[in-house]
Amino acid sequence: MVNDIIIGISEKLKESYGDECEIYTEQVAQGLKGPTFSISSVNSEEKPMLGARHLRMNSFSVKYYPKSNASPKAECNIVSDDLFLALQYITVGGDLMQGTNMNSQFVDGVLEFMVNYDFFVQAVHENELMESLLISNKAKG
Repeated sequence: MVNDIIIGISEKLKESYGDECEIYTEQVAQGLKGPTFSISSVNSEEKPMLGARHLRMNSFSVKYYPKSNASPKAECNIVSDDLFLALQYITVGGDLMQGTNMNSQFVDGVLEFMVNYDFFVQAVHENELMESLLISNKAKG
């Protein structure tokens, strides 16, 4: 499912930026030229809920490498605003997923945008049924 979410993020970025930006979902090569996005899964957690349900919490990092050398921070501020709107909802397997816990920061000339996509999973347990049961009951008197 994590790979499907990365594909959903990638498709949303293509929809928003077209062919204007390169999008990487694997390790980024040295000497990268902007404008470029890099998407990676940062953290996944699972929390048991009531019954057989589990909440999977997935954190993703979307890094933006700016094109401008003159004013990279200004460019990243604009892209950050765009990402808050663009990644609020993505499509994964035909269903909408809502992004939560969104935040961004500008570090070493690169914008890092963090977003969570959480969902519930249902644990499937196969129960072995008994084949037969013999009950014997005796009453006094």
